Amino acid sequence: MRGRKKEPTRLHEVKGTTRRDRANDAEPVPPPRPPQIPAWLDGRSRAGRLWKEIGALLDEMGVMTSADEHAVAMLCDALSEYVECREYVKKHGLTYESVVMVEVADGEERERRIVRPRPEVAMYQDAFKRVKSLLPEFGLTPSARARLKAEPKKAPDELADFLSSRKSKGKGA
Repeated sequence: MRGRKKEPTRLHEVKGTTRRDRANDAEPVPPPRPPQIPAWLDGRSRAGRLWKEIGALLDEMGVMTSADEHAVAMLCDALSEYVECREYVKKHGLTYESVVMVEVADGEERERRIVRPRPEVAMYQDAFKRVKSLLPEFGLTPSARARLKAEPKKAPDELADFLSSRKSKGKGA
């Protein structure tokens, strides 16, 4: 696939860039049920706690649907891995020292100390890249949000709710 990724119609609506001539009338619409944490992501783990936190934020922003459960879980899993590796590297440093035997003259060997990068540094950088690529997908960076036009959530109208519940009770009696 070349060029820009296609954006969902809902995203165009939020951005205010909807054009009927370019809209996909057959675009799948996720079911209206609320998103649930995937079974493979332990809710008690750091990733599970992040899922609850980020999921609530995305739900509040009106971005998350049930179709996004696994993508958000992957974001949370990568973010959890990033934090874990970051903590390890902070505690143990970016490098470690190892001893290798080096051959010098006439087959004689001598110890040589080498400073090497910790494997956790590469894991940390990889997790960072995955998190960085997923955050904009959900509008979780300033530049990604700048492209969106979100409709403010309306405060619940308690009086209207009360009156509508009274009407429905009156019809059944």
